[in-house]
Amino acid sequence: MADNVSASIEEKSEALVAQRPESPLVRKITLTLGGIITIIAVTWAIDFWLDLGFTWYDEQAMIACLSLTFAIIFIRIPGNGASDRMHVPWYDWLIALLGLGGGAYFIYVYGDIADNPFLHRPEAFAIGIIIVPLVWEGLRRTAGWSLTLVFTFFIAYGFVGHLMPGMLRGVEQNNFALIAYLGTNNVALLGLPLRIIVLTVVLFIWMGQLLLYTGASEWFTDIAAATMGRSRGGSAKIAVVASGLFGPQSRRWPRPAGRSCRRSWAPPRS
Repeated sequence: MADNVSASIEEKSEALVAQRPESPLVRKITLTLGGIITIIAVTWAIDFWLDLGFTWYDEQAMIACLSLTFAIIFIRIPGNGASDRMHVPWYDWLIALLGLGGGAYFIYVYGDIADNPFLHRPEAFAIGIIIVPLVWEGLRRTAGWSLTLVFTFFIAYGFVGHLMPGMLRGVEQNNFALIAYLGTNNVALLGLPLRIIVLTVVLFIWMGQLLLYTGASEWFTDIAAATMGRSRGGSAKIAVVASGLFGPQSRRWPRPAGRSCRRSWAPPRS
């Protein structure tokens, strides 16, 4: 049964890849970077680095995954919306390296920025002026213009909100501090959505694929169907039982105290 499931998955994967022509180099780089993201998420979840004596911030793992995602986007997805990627132009290589380099520098200085964001505001500004445009362009390439325009509107509102009339009027911000805040603060770009994606969603998808490839997901479903499938409301009961069986496999234990130092700061008013 597991062999049949694996064969079906292989056929679907090959069909999906065939719909998007890519050069072997692009495919290898994409798979390698995606594998590194998975390794970071999994080792972070099991406290591998903590057991080795490293007391890093959760945000540093999030930055690493974000910078690797930049590289995947700019290497794999063309800026003109084309469906194939047989050749990567030089400027996309440059932007991908900029994302990786900026992320590496951000990881290196994040502890200093988190401890004293006001003293290290120039470094935070340099990071923000790089990362925010990369996020904008990455969003445009992956999600299209609709979501990008929404993102643009709210970013622009932070700079011109004090010029709006009536109830829409916001507090005037220092532009230098605002860019630093948007790019480096853990309630801005490094906020809850990115935290959930890196520390939860990646693991959830990885565990689901693991269960699918090993045939365990079908085994759990068969148990639920055999137990509740013939009773009234069987489909709902199957879903409840299957979810109950899957839940203990994906439970995350609480981390020790001091595992992550979560701080936030806001730009001062002008």
